[in-house]
Amino acid sequence: MKTLDEIYLDLSSLSVYKYIINENVITSYYRLLGLLTADKKADLSDIFDLYTNIYYNLKKDNPAKTLFNYLYDLIVYEPSSIAKAVEEDYYDEMLYKSAKNDLKVLSELAALPCRAIKDEINKKYETKAADMLPEWEGAEKTFDFDNILEFYRLNGYGIFAKSRAFVWENKALRPIKNPDNINVKDMVLYYRQRQLLINNTKALLSGKRVNNVLLYGDSGTGKSATVKSMINIEEFSSLRIIEIPKEQLSDIPDILRLISGHKQKFILFIDDLSFENNEEVFSSLKVILEGGLETRPQNVVIYATSNRRHLVKEYFKERSGLYSSSQDEEIHANETIQEKISLSDRFGLKISYTNLSKKEFLYLVCELAKQKGLNIDKSELEKKAIEWDAEHPGRTPRIAHQFIDFLCISQ
Repeated sequence: MKTLDEIYLDLSSLSVYKYIINENVITSYYRLLGLLTADKKADLSDIFDLYTNIYYNLKKDNPAKTLFNYLYDLIVYEPSSIAKAVEEDYYDEMLYKSAKNDLKVLSELAALPCRAIKDEINKKYETKAADMLPEWEGAEKTFDFDNILEFYRLNGYGIFAKSRAFVWENKALRPIKNPDNINVKDMVLYYRQRQLLINNTKALLSGKRVNNVLLYGDSGTGKSATVKSMINIEEFSSLRIIEIPKEQLSDIPDILRLISGHKQKFILFIDDLSFENNEEVFSSLKVILEGGLETRPQNVVIYATSNRRHLVKEYFKERSGLYSSSQDEEIHANETIQEKISLSDRFGLKISYTNLSKKEFLYLVCELAKQKGLNIDKSELEKKAIEWDAEHPGRTPRIAHQFIDFLCISQ
């Protein structure tokens, strides 16, 4: 095992993974080694403060986290020149050699036992006070260079390697820690609609340029759930989804520039899309869907849901051409209507969702009851479902799920 002096010097030589030195745990570790290997004694309280900072920051989010785990996350998830080179299939001998050497250094740091540090403190300061300090687990394994490269090849790097679902907030991507775990295999009915979306997504993942999709129809029919279920399909592991609030649609060009260089495929998800008159986002989305100077990257598709076929409310006065005599009066009423309707036409694939028939609704209720393991006679179940339907109009999957949830808590 290397001495503390050697490990401190090796950390100073990091090049490809140099950024790791600036992460809180490693910053404290690096400074601690510097003080312990210096000829001049630092204040013992400063030594203890750095040591306990390492332990605190290592354990604060996950008590079971080891230094090896901490370093591994920094290596595979943070942007680095070697990760970018692998994703772009670029080879530079010196870059690869330097990265391999850095991983060796970081392996040595992860394996360094706390006892060695505490012994050095006690020896240098002629005390046994360091014995009371807590210890973190030292690693018995090393960072394998080939395995790290394979991770980059399969997953890329950065937040898109760590998370699969995001929401756009305040001009930035926020990873969703617990996305809806909707399994497409558990979804009942609307098979044709779902298969159309699966096929389009499968084509996106194969590298083809695909259609933007508008899923429209009655509320509660499962349009949003169908989109969200795409990232839970096992063979769609390279798929990512980014939900964009309607009021932030004008930020889509920024999002496209952010994701265009990554190997993953992306769904930009716009839920419950509709527009009132004179909304700026109407024009923004129209340009993005078709006709802008900056084309949509081939690894991106837009999936939107709406309760309206044409996305924009049409008022009777617009359709009839009756307008007030104000200065804002619209002269070419028919052109205005056609302009609004043209937005939905820019979605190459439009998938319709409608309320279920009575027979379909009862079939769905029975299937959901099976999934929940409800022990209830079919005829009794259907009778209760019909009563529920009378009190909760709208034969949709949402109403069916609410009915089954009610039965579950009632039993």
